[in-house]
Amino acid sequence: MFNLLIFYIDKKKIGWYNSINKRCKFNTFIKINEINNIKNLEEGTIIDVTDCNVSNDQIKILKQFDNCNNVYVQDSNWFGGVWKLCDYLVVENWLDDFVQNIKSKNLSPFESFICAYHFATKLHYRFAPTGSSFQACRSYVDVLINKFCVCVGYGTILKRLCEKLGIQCAVQGCLAKDANGKVVNHANCLVLLIDKKYDICGLYYCDPRMDCADFQYKNAWNLNMLALPMTDINKILIKLWNDDTIIEMNDFQSIYYSRKPTQSDLEYFGKFFNITDAETIMKLKYCKQINLSQIKTALQNIGLDESQIDATIDNFKDRENLFMQKFDVSIKSADEWDKRLSFYEYIQNYISHKGRDKEICKLDCATFVYRLYYNFFGLDIIKGGYGKSWTGKIFTADLGNIPNVIDETSTLKRKINFIDTNCKIGDILFFHRQSKKENFVSDENYYPGHCGIYLGNHKYIDSRLTTRGGISIVDIENDNYMQFFVGFKNIISGLELDCEYTNY
Repeated sequence: MFNLLIFYIDKKKIGWYNSINKRCKFNTFIKINEINNIKNLEEGTIIDVTDCNVSNDQIKILKQFDNCNNVYVQDSNWFGGVWKLCDYLVVENWLDDFVQNIKSKNLSPFESFICAYHFATKLHYRFAPTGSSFQACRSYVDVLINKFCVCVGYGTILKRLCEKLGIQCAVQGCLAKDANGKVVNHANCLVLLIDKKYDICGLYYCDPRMDCADFQYKNAWNLNMLALPMTDINKILIKLWNDDTIIEMNDFQSIYYSRKPTQSDLEYFGKFFNITDAETIMKLKYCKQINLSQIKTALQNIGLDESQIDATIDNFKDRENLFMQKFDVSIKSADEWDKRLSFYEYIQNYISHKGRDKEICKLDCATFVYRLYYNFFGLDIIKGGYGKSWTGKIFTADLGNIPNVIDETSTLKRKINFIDTNCKIGDILFFHRQSKKENFVSDENYYPGHCGIYLGNHKYIDSRLTTRGGISIVDIENDNYMQFFVGFKNIISGLELDCEYTNY
């Protein structure tokens, strides 16, 4: 009977078959939530735990039937499985012991997740023998019983541990590129980490397979792929899928680079984490990179000795090189990510003081832009520039680049497309409203007279004393200044400000 179920599931290939009772009429199906009312289980009974985080109390009830013959547990979700009840209970008991040990230390969510991640990475990558079932090296029960594990197996172990720890985690399938450029099937996890102690709040990508025992050295904990923002991983992923929902990575980039997330973004991430608001998804996806200080503090609180901590931190420092070796792509360092975030926080600080700080409120557009770049980056962006206005000086300053311009008479649609195609966050936008207003060009208005800073997501920030009384964020699609837009200038290309700013 058990082999028949496994055989049929393997033949489906699109996921675990969730209507086994239609094939095997002689079976009794019981939902796990009904188990409290059951006193005896018939031979051939299948207990369905699909979409249920099985509680300790339910596990205790199931243990009463451990000696029953031919009783099975089924999870019909993608990357679930069908297991003998005795095997299921053995593995659940192992995981419960581990989780209780974590809880006894009163660890924070991030610290608990590190422990769960380390547990999930401890196996070597091994395919099950030829002729084995598809789930033999993929479902967490089979993996922990038989010690055969591939990418899916690491993900399902981590997901089950997270469920027991109260951390939302999902296993997702994907197509990825390896270091040789070959497209391969892969599986990894998305995790929603919220920990006020470490100022962490976001949806992170994690890949325990890439930190598994095959890659570990010395006595370090491999945490290189522990929690990466999707902006650091989308270079290797081509598409994500789970059941019948597929999201192309080109579409996925809309979370960062277009004015709205697509419906497929909302359906994909909302399904995993019960998020129904697109704006919430965008904010969770725009999350801080985990840095060395957070990792070190967490490891100390977990209780690792100094040699383990030092080895883990050394390994973590070198993760950019390791990432390059595995995938032939580069990731941004934590320090670089933090600097970009600080840039946005700096902007937010200007906005928050609007109307309260009289000095900031009196800034004209060019002074605002100049101060922002000088105070934050230490750059004198008017050095070597000419023209009577500061905007003109910024436009003409020789900082190793020249403005990227567009015909002022271009249509609004073409100008917006020009910004979408060419502009990066942090670029300075220029507007030539003086020549339009005065209808002739002179020494006074030869160069653009207004400027702002592009924030991505079709927004830019500027200061307009005459029309709005200070600093604010503007939508380029609803801004009358766009008729005067003439181009932009990238001054901080080395910082690669290519993530989305959504905290407005």
